[in-house]
Amino acid sequence: MEYKKISFPWDWKNQIRPIEEMIDKRLRARGLYPPLDFFCKFESKKNSVLGTCPDKNHPHKLLYSARAEKAINVWGGPDLFPLIDSAEVLIKGKRPMPNFDKENSRSNYYGINGVIDVISSLKINEINNNKIVKYLKNNKEISKKLKAFEDDEYEVIIDYKGMKRPPLKSNNWFYHQWQILTYSWLRSKQEDSKPIVAGIIFYLNELVPSTEDLIALKQDILNGCNDVKISDIEESLILGWNEDKDNYINLSDKLKEKRSIRIINIENDSISNALIEFDDVVANIEDSIIKEMKGIPIKKRLEC
Repeated sequence: MEYKKISFPWDWKNQIRPIEEMIDKRLRARGLYPPLDFFCKFESKKNSVLGTCPDKNHPHKLLYSARAEKAINVWGGPDLFPLIDSAEVLIKGKRPMPNFDKENSRSNYYGINGVIDVISSLKINEINNNKIVKYLKNNKEISKKLKAFEDDEYEVIIDYKGMKRPPLKSNNWFYHQWQILTYSWLRSKQEDSKPIVAGIIFYLNELVPSTEDLIALKQDILNGCNDVKISDIEESLILGWNEDKDNYINLSDKLKEKRSIRIINIENDSISNALIEFDDVVANIEDSIIKEMKGIPIKKRLEC
């Protein structure tokens, strides 16, 4: 059977909106409803159980729809979809219980479970005209690593975040990095894994930033917490923006694209540090549970 190659970009009204409506129905069946200001709840079909949109210009491409359209047309369809080897991959592993105490600890090991959004398996030197691969090749750390690798096929772990890019060296900045590194360690324990060359996080809100996202970006620049190079013209535009007078800044598509992708270098030392951070969290949880089992009040636990 021959499959017809799908072309991009996709048209929102005819190709993406029907998918949105299907997803919306499934979420509503689980009691999950989108904010009315961000997603048009009315279906395109007549006699819908949700009623008819009072505005004849329906359907409306509100914020969530605009982000879905950009995610598919900027990253998904033309570049990410062809690289996907597996999606929603369940990974499991176990580690020695930190601060194990034979008398008090509940176990000498603890388990880690996770779900990787996407695993891309690729022969990176054989792929051309792919935007994601170009970002990997243009990354100095990744490029240097590829020259030293003997294998010709690698894996890239990919995660999506429905948020703006976090400020440099903020808690979320480190948490997201540790998540990818921990996933890399777990994935490396699977029998079918290949050498993992990098992790990628897509911050999808950056493709269509809200007013709040732009305010946060302006603050990041003022605080020296922006890690993506911005042209002098656009930086002046952002810093000179008065959110009380203008609701939006028309940033370039290139800047939005660069801010939406973050590449994580996968190194053994970095993985070890991430696992130590994870162990510390587990140790604190285990310590709190043991104290609770012993009947120690919360205030006393905090004092300790």
